Amino acid sequence: MISSEKIKMISQLLKEDYPVVVTPLKHESAFQLLAATLISAQTLDETVNQVTPLLFARFPDPESLASASWEEVDQIIMKVNYHKTKARNLIKMAQKIVSEFLGQVPCEIEKLITLPGVGRKTANVLISEWFAKPLNTRGNRFGVKQSFQKHVNEAFVNPKNFKKGDEKECLPQGFVVDTHVARVSKRLGLTFNEDPVKIEKDLMNIFPRNEWPEISLRMIFHGRYRCKAKSNLCHMSEKWRELCIG
Repeated sequence: MISSEKIKMISQLLKEDYPVVVTPLKHESAFQLLAATLISAQTLDETVNQVTPLLFARFPDPESLASASWEEVDQIIMKVNYHKTKARNLIKMAQKIVSEFLGQVPCEIEKLITLPGVGRKTANVLISEWFAKPLNTRGNRFGVKQSFQKHVNEAFVNPKNFKKGDEKECLPQGFVVDTHVARVSKRLGLTFNEDPVKIEKDLMNIFPRNEWPEISLRMIFHGRYRCKAKSNLCHMSEKWRELCIG
């Protein structure tokens, strides 16, 4: 069993290295974040941020996207991987939000994962980065990167401009687990599982619920910038080197 001292040290170092964390995906509503996260699968955030401004300019809400043609959506997001499948899922997702949820993005994970193209990771990202955050710290209008954290407040969306339903609040309902979180958590000895769902449960049992959103995003950044798959840079830090088990 991992010690409470090690857990505390991991949380502390993550906060020191990544003090302010915001998803780099451009979005100004819960629906836009959901769509951007769906598009981001197997695709760089920078590429997603290149295609979503035009997508959201033409289809800013579920109602408009629900009536879009597959050809038009596919043409807009053609730069991203698996764009044909993602275009279909985006339209079907919007249609279901309109027909079953009155045009409002649900904040319950059980409902979110019924949407086409939305799995636990995407649902957890949406909840953690929108519905579980204070109203005045939601959104990212500019796609602020981790390296520009001092300007992050300028990126938040004014709650006065929220779409209907975007003001809903809820507690985190899961822990975001992507390839970075899976790799980091295993190297730190937080889990010995390979299955993302089992890794998520392990991390949910280790960290306090109110800290899940920030810790998961910090682990993502840590996996991108230091604990890389092929060039692990943790050996350059004595503290991280002591915590890493391989």
